Amino acid sequence: YFHTHYVPEKMAICISGDVDPKETIKLIENEFSRWQPGEEPPVKDNWTEKPLEGREFVEMKYQGEEQVLLAFRAVPRKHEDWAALRLLDMVLDNSVAGLINLNLVEAQKVRAAGSFPQHLNDYGAQYLYGVPKDDQTLREVEDLLLAQLDIVKKGGFEDWILPAVVNDFKKRRKQDLENNGKRVELMRDAFLSFREWEDVVNEIDLLEQVTKAEVVRVANQYFAGNYVSGHRIDAQH
Repeated sequence: YFHTHYVPEKMAICISGDVDPKETIKLIENEFSRWQPGEEPPVKDNWTEKPLEGREFVEMKYQGEEQVLLAFRAVPRKHEDWAALRLLDMVLDNSVAGLINLNLVEAQKVRAAGSFPQHLNDYGAQYLYGVPKDDQTLREVEDLLLAQLDIVKKGGFEDWILPAVVNDFKKRRKQDLENNGKRVELMRDAFLSFREWEDVVNEIDLLEQVTKAEVVRVANQYFAGNYVSGHRIDAQH
């Protein structure tokens, strides 16, 4: 396994900072040129996940704060719906003016809540989480989270939210490009997801082209009722 997968043709060295290119290349040649290519060409594994059917419930026992975690199947990183789903996540939770932020957290209907996406090479997922108040059940928190999704499905969010979200992306990307660690992270992630660097550079342009109608479409397409509902209860495992 090691000699098949941990080989030079499947690796990248990502460097950012005030370096001398010639000296850096010389250092890399000294340290890595002795590595040999793999004996066999790497084979990419493919598989098909079993579709989710309705609400699939899972309960976990954990001594501590109780929590709800909802998981929906989404799309892989290079899918054409990635941009619309990425903006949908920010409509739900952008830390300040998302539906979950305003309707649940600021309104103190739950102790804490939010959402986050995970777009990997083979599959993607969208997560929503919530922490109940002392007088709430976990099912009540789950219903409140699903209600925010229903608002998106019906297009019940202001038109200014999408350009505001894109502007926030722009600000964060500029900050990232000023930081060596973040630049390396961008290069690394592009390599691991088999993306061209131009795709990373043009990512903001792709987000700017997303319309409200597309966000509503993907909300109805990917969040139609098939999901995993995870309840973490305060109990000894």
